[in-house]
Amino acid sequence: MSLQGHVDAIKRHMRKAEQADNRQDRDRELHHARIAYRNLCKECEAKTEKQVQRDSSEAYSIWKYGVPGL
Repeated sequence: MSLQGHVDAIKRHMRKAEQADNRQDRDRELHHARIAYRNLCKECEAKTEKQVQRDSSEAYSIWKYGVPGL
């Protein structure tokens, strides 16, 4: 998956977590967002910082500074 694909997955699961009707659904979506975040980090670590910045500035920002609420 591309860096942007991982970013989109994180955003999608965070949005679903915010809209969840109950704690169980929220926790499940946050779990999936954490998995997507770990996958993004693995992809970024396999590249140089400049490559990550060039591929996706949004992915670089998430990789370096994390995701609020995750």
